[in-house]
Parts: sequence; structure tokens; C-alpha cells
Amino acid sequence: MTSFRALEYSAWTTVADGLRPLDTLVFTAGIGENAPLVRERIGAAAAWLGVGLDEKRNRRGEDVVSNPNSSVDVLVVPADEERAVAAEMSILRSLWNQDGPGL
Repeated sequence: MTSFRALEYSAWTTVADGLRPLDTLVFTAGIGENAPLVRERIGAAAAWLGVGLDEKRNRRGEDVVSNPNSSVDVLVVPADEERAVAAEMSILRSLWNQDGPGL
């Protein structure tokens, strides 16, 4: 189901954008970084969008997992959720200190 939902979103975004070609497909966070099978299934289902995965690179979880014939760059980007939350909290804290609890 995860594969279908991700592909459905990518496809509808492409269609909604006037059928502009897809430039890059990025896999990130827990499943995107650690599930080569999910990346494989999404890549196979998205072949009509120009996606082509390199089987060996995908299994190894390299940064770039697209094959040389792919018209779409397929990337695996590590997520750092803790850093993102810390950055957002830092912004919130500075706003709180400037404007008080009312924001």
C-alpha cells in the first residue's frame, strides 16, 4: 500500500503540473532510506514517468540509485529529523522570547 500511495502522489503531481517531466524522485526517512524493496516497487511502477533503478545501487542504498538510462534522477537522501525539530524549536523559542507567549 505504501508503494501505491507514493506512486499515486508522484503521478498526480506530474499530471497536475501539466505533464511536465519528472526531474528527480527522492526517497528519504525510514522507509525511503532502508527499504530497497519499496524503492524497487515504486521505481518499477513509475517506469512510465521515466524512472529507472539500478538494481545493485538500490540494494546497497547508494546516494544515487537511478540507472544510466533513467531520465529521472533517483536519490536516497538521509533524513535528520532530530536536527529539523531542533531547528524549528530554535525558531519558535526566538519568537517566544521576542513576542511573549502570544506569538
